Amino acid sequence: MKALAVVAHSDDHILWMGGTILRLNRWMWHILSLCKSHNSEDFEPKRIIFDQSCRQLGAAKYAANDLKDYQSRDAMECHQLTRMKEEILAFADSTYDFVFTHSVHDNCEYGFHANHAEVRDAVNQLLKGAMIRTEGILHFCYKPGGCKKPVIGDLDNASYKTELGSAEIAAKTAIKRSFIWAEGDLRSLSLWDNDEPKIEAFQARSLKLELPSDFVKVRP
Repeated sequence: MKALAVVAHSDDHILWMGGTILRLNRWMWHILSLCKSHNSEDFEPKRIIFDQSCRQLGAAKYAANDLKDYQSRDAMECHQLTRMKEEILAFADSTYDFVFTHSVHDNCEYGFHANHAEVRDAVNQLLKGAMIRTEGILHFCYKPGGCKKPVIGDLDNASYKTELGSAEIAAKTAIKRSFIWAEGDLRSLSLWDNDEPKIEAFQARSLKLELPSDFVKVRP
């Protein structure tokens, strides 16, 4: 299988589907991150850590870009959506078995983030226009876990889940904690230590190819 994961920031591939990629390391993974975090001017160290994480996941191809980072809904800019689509097309192949990206819901994974929404929209527009072809798109599907608790899989809306074993959780945590620049944010989300979601959840759209048994069906 050949899969494309397109995310906003250089730790998002680990946070929302790192365990799934580790489990499915027999697949050919292409991983693209589009935005720098916190508008940092010192992006290169983050790119190096991103590259290292992708190698640890066994990705065949990967790249991290430094488009503008912002969180406010009002700050979304149409020219950045265009840039995102250009960067995706420059990186991606024309055909994939599956494409993974951010949530279809406004709360994204833990609360609204304009970059997450833009990346999702950019991917969906390219797929709708058949500029990239796939047998199915899977969106990250999470919801807040409550006060001082990590986000959890939103199984009320998810189509599929992967249930991580202890070895996968430990490996995912080790990779995640290499993103030292994100420690403050991840601690605020209760995602820094080994208390991350034990289940990675996905909402499937236009699924024409059967997923392997590693994905457990939640809803039809």
